[in-house]
Amino acid sequence: MSARAVFLDMDGTVTPLNTGRVMAETLWKNGHLPLHRMAGIWVLLARYKLGLVRMERIMEGWIEQEAGNPVAPVEELCRDLAERVVIPTLFEEARAAITRHQSAGDSVALLSASSLHMIEPIAEALGVEFALGTHVHIQDGVYTGTYDKPVCFGEGKIVWAEQFCESHGLRLEDSVFYTDSITDRPLLERVGEPVAVNPGPRLRRWARQSGARVLRWGGV
Repeated sequence: MSARAVFLDMDGTVTPLNTGRVMAETLWKNGHLPLHRMAGIWVLLARYKLGLVRMERIMEGWIEQEAGNPVAPVEELCRDLAERVVIPTLFEEARAAITRHQSAGDSVALLSASSLHMIEPIAEALGVEFALGTHVHIQDGVYTGTYDKPVCFGEGKIVWAEQFCESHGLRLEDSVFYTDSITDRPLLERVGEPVAVNPGPRLRRWARQSGARVLRWGGV
């Protein structure tokens, strides 16, 4: 078999954690996020898990709100949380799958809606060369509030995956995609080998109907 592109979602797929929630709760506990905003995030994450929100618009709003804020504190917080909290939870099955694909000559990438500040150290810990996520614009050490569209979520992930395949001389139709989330269905339906990892009821039902592989990682 010739080399393929292999994409892995991050939150809920290579780690059981939602890194956005980890970040928000850390800011809240440290007094940098008021309780009413934390409560709103908890509700949002619950609705996101059920596929009931347009996360793309919410992500766009978050990026725009960061305009003028310095990058360094966010980058430092993400790396600290990645190393202390997230990396110790990484599924051994994810590491094994990545090693198998790399041994076969595949190009492996983490593809996530999370911040690139979080994706990159986790990719490093997994030995994955490529970290793909929404590219937020930075100028003179501060966020501009703009980004390369579309955000890396839902159908937007198709664009990022296609760009990756084109730049590596690969075909999206031959690619593999591992994810736990029904919100990734658009990309799952485009790749040659969709893989549902620890799926919830909606993704499990889709996997059964489509014939996609279902994996249980981390004893889930």
